[in-house]
Amino acid sequence: MAILAQGEFEGEAPPQARAPGSLATQTDAPQAHQASSRAEALDPAAPEPPGRTLEADPALPPLARRWREAVVLSQRDRVMAGARALRQSPDGKEQLLALMEDANPRVRAFALRELGRLRDKSLEPQLQRFLTDSDPYVVENARWALDTLERVK
Repeated sequence: MAILAQGEFEGEAPPQARAPGSLATQTDAPQAHQASSRAEALDPAAPEPPGRTLEADPALPPLARRWREAVVLSQRDRVMAGARALRQSPDGKEQLLALMEDANPRVRAFALRELGRLRDKSLEPQLQRFLTDSDPYVVENARWALDTLERVK
């Protein structure tokens, strides 16, 4: 999947076809909502679990919002393309720093991993505080990112 010059992901619906503030053309797609319990699966009116919502911080730049949505929806190709775009963007580091504060632990973990891939040793203090995160997946990715930074010469 290629990245277009404007930072858009190839194959996305044009902006006018998307819901405001969202990349998804349909938020009721099967992968958009995965019930965390059998009771939620049976109750379509059950509220979305915290952090699983597609709603992102409106202050996030468009590229960060699109990448966050791809992460939440587990859209592997879009996650990979967006991560490349963020790493190559002049303000990608700042966008990833904002994403590592997300309510969704999956988004935090993915942002930490991408920050590690930047190989910027100045990020070490920000990454270290996630070693005590409540989510083990976030902690694992913080360790990976810090290990990657330790290998930077």
